[in-house]
Parts: sequence; structure tokens; C-alpha cells
Amino acid sequence: MKRFPTAASAEHAGYVRYTTVDDSGAISYANCEWTSRDPAHPSQLWYDTGGHLLGADYSIPLATHPSRPNVWGVNPGRWAKFDGHQHWVARDPKSGKLVYEGWMPDAKFAAGGGNVTVWDLTVWVKPNPNGAFAVYNPTVSTHADGSHDFDFEFGAWNVRIAQRLHPLSGAAQWTHYNGTHVVYKIWSGQANYGVMEIDGPRGHVEGMQTRIYDPSTNQWSLRFASSSDGDLGAPSVGQFSGGKGVFYSHDTMSGRAVLVRTTTSNMTHDAYRDDIAVSPDNGKTWTTYWRAQYTRRASAPPLPADTAQGQGRGFDFEFGSWKAQLKRLLHPLSGSHEWANYSGISVVHKIWNGRANIGELDLNGPAGRIHGLSLRLYSPQTKQWSVYWANAKGGGITTPLVGGFHNGRGYFMDRETFDGKPILARFVFTFSGPNAFQIVQSFSPDNGKTWEPNWISAFTRS
Repeated sequence: MKRFPTAASAEHAGYVRYTTVDDSGAISYANCEWTSRDPAHPSQLWYDTGGHLLGADYSIPLATHPSRPNVWGVNPGRWAKFDGHQHWVARDPKSGKLVYEGWMPDAKFAAGGGNVTVWDLTVWVKPNPNGAFAVYNPTVSTHADGSHDFDFEFGAWNVRIAQRLHPLSGAAQWTHYNGTHVVYKIWSGQANYGVMEIDGPRGHVEGMQTRIYDPSTNQWSLRFASSSDGDLGAPSVGQFSGGKGVFYSHDTMSGRAVLVRTTTSNMTHDAYRDDIAVSPDNGKTWTTYWRAQYTRRASAPPLPADTAQGQGRGFDFEFGSWKAQLKRLLHPLSGSHEWANYSGISVVHKIWNGRANIGELDLNGPAGRIHGLSLRLYSPQTKQWSVYWANAKGGGITTPLVGGFHNGRGYFMDRETFDGKPILARFVFTFSGPNAFQIVQSFSPDNGKTWEPNWISAFTRS
């Protein structure tokens, strides 16, 4: 089964999709030979809506095997008689779209001269509490959890990139880059970030992309940042289906409003590709301007969790692992004094030699769990940091607090909306020696005249 990890790999091997999602939560792809006694070539492969392998069917005709097959060391009782029928796929002449679920029952098919009643063996690859040979798997839903859609990408990759320089001009001038891309897992796969370093005729480029899954919508949000300016781009939102991921964002290019489409496809264990296209007419026409081909290089190198001590450059002091204690005001700006206590860990990973970093916070307390991510990006133009936050429950990244460190303290502020009202939000970092620091978040409803703390956290190096 390692040969067919995705629906795209099955199609590449000659399998043909012939169903939509069935009542077991699977989309089926058929071996064009249909029946097979070769364990390496199942008669059918099934995938979830994200294109991930769920299991397989093996079919052996009753006409050639009157009794249950006794092959591969499988109990013959696992094989079930499956009445003959015929499936087909047709293309709608008006829309041009493929229409699945064409089906003919055995009686009608037999009357036409066919008889393909088979012995059928169901084998689940996805762990099944009912057993690998059961008909249904209760862990599979027709609305598949997509939080592991990017699992194939974890690790280190070589990348070859072709970039079209002026995609809206009609010119076909391309430049090329080569380099590396390393993808790290966060929140057990529900988020990840990839760090890219490439070189070409236009110089050295350092980029980073965050990918965060929203369990409420079953969609991913992708955002890109470059070390050249420290800005985090607009979110590109979408999901995987049929073995590929498609994500859309709105942006501006050459002064024009455009729609941008990112497509991830051809995923195998050792390769995949990204294509980015732009449309100036809201999706009527598309021009591809970025093509990236990835080939696996090796296992991902260890996370660059520097254990720098003291109050160094920017966030250098924070690299590494910390024990965390938190007091959180449950109802800010309401007059309430009800606080909740949490404890847990924080791990901060260095990016771009310290000019960016990602911190993963995992806390638990009587009020529940806080599983968060903090992204910090440095702008060489403004010499300030932007601090972003994301929660595993929400799937999105907040607007940044902007600021920096001065005289042994860090100050970061932002104008936000809370309960429908405009407020100021403030983070203040203070230090208690080289191995301890504190963060206090406060809100101001009166443009900074008064401040109410609502998040008081203390960290000691572990």
C-alpha cells in the first residue's frame, strides 16, 4: 500500500476514480483490470475527501474460483460474495464535468450477457477498531478531518522554482531558483511552518509559510512572510480534495486587485509540487507565475532551538524550552475579577538566524486547555517586531502587536476590537535574570488612559 499513499499516486499508476463519497466515507478508484490476485495491485483503492489512503478491495471472479479463495494467509471466511454489477463514469456534454455513480445491477448486466459476481476482500489501511477486514470503519467520516492533510510535507526538501517576473503583462520572462525547504510540525500536525532558502540570478531569498487548520470549517489558512520586509501576507484559504489542495487569496499586484490561487498536487512520499496562479478578472482567466517542484532530501534537521541566555538581540533570550504559569482574566473589561490559572510549557524555535521565531504554548487548567502559537517577525525597514497569535481552536492568526525592546523591557501595542468596541492592546516583557521573564497583556478602553491586565504569564527555563 506504500505505493499508493494519495489519490494522485493511484491515478498516476492507472487507477480510475468512479464514485463520489460512499456511505463508508470513501471515494473509490478502480484498477482497470478490475480483478486482481496480486497483493501489490488491489482491485480498488479508497481515499478520504482529502485524498489520503483508507484501504483497498481485492476481487476474484466466482467463475474462476467457485469456493472462497485461500491466499496470502488470510482466513477464507474473510472473503464475501459480491453480486455482479457494473460502474461507469461519464462526462456531461453541457458542463464538461465528470459524473460519477453510473451503476447497473447484476440482473440487468447478466441479461446483457455479463456475469462478474466476485469474491471480495475488504482491507482497511486506516486503523479500524472493528478490525482490518470489517465493512465499515467508525473512525472515517464523510466529512473527513483534514487536520493531517499536510503530514506528507514534514521533513527536508530540495526545491526547484520557476518564477514568471511580470505575470500581468503577458510577457513570458522567467527566472529560476534552487534551494531547500524544511517543514516542521506544530500542534501534532494541525499547524506547521516551512522555512525556505533559495538562490538565483536575482539573489538570495529567505521565506516562511505558516499553515493553520481550522477545525470548525475543515479548511487551511496559508500565510507567507519574507525576511526582506518581515510582513505576513494575506491568508490563502482552502482545502484538499481529490488528491490536491487548492487555496485562494485576494491580493494586489502591479497596483491591481487580483485573485491568487495556490495548488498543491502530485503528492507522494518523496515529491510534490506547488503552482501559484493569478487572475485579474475574478477567476475567469489565470496566469501561472510560480512553479515549485520538491524532492525529499532527508529527515528534517533538529529544530534550531538555540539556548541563548540573557537579554540578547530581540527575542534571542527566548529560544528553547520553558516552564509556564499563567493567570487569565476570564471576562476582560466587564468589571469581573474572576481569574483562571494554567500551567504548562512553551518552546520557541529560531528562524532566519533569529530575525523570526515561532513559539508553541501548551497550557492546562481547570478552565480548559490553551494551545497557542506565537509568530514574531522582524522588519529591517522599521527595526520593529510584529507579534502574531493563533489558537488551535480558531485556526486564524490575529492582527499583530508591533514594537520592540528598549532599556531591558519589551513593549508591543495594537488597536483592536473587543466585544464590538475599539480598544488598545499591550504586551509588556520584563526580565528576572537570564532564566526567567514575564509577559503581561492589558487592554485599554479609553485610548491608553487606563489599563486592565488580563493575561499574566511567568516563564522559567526548563
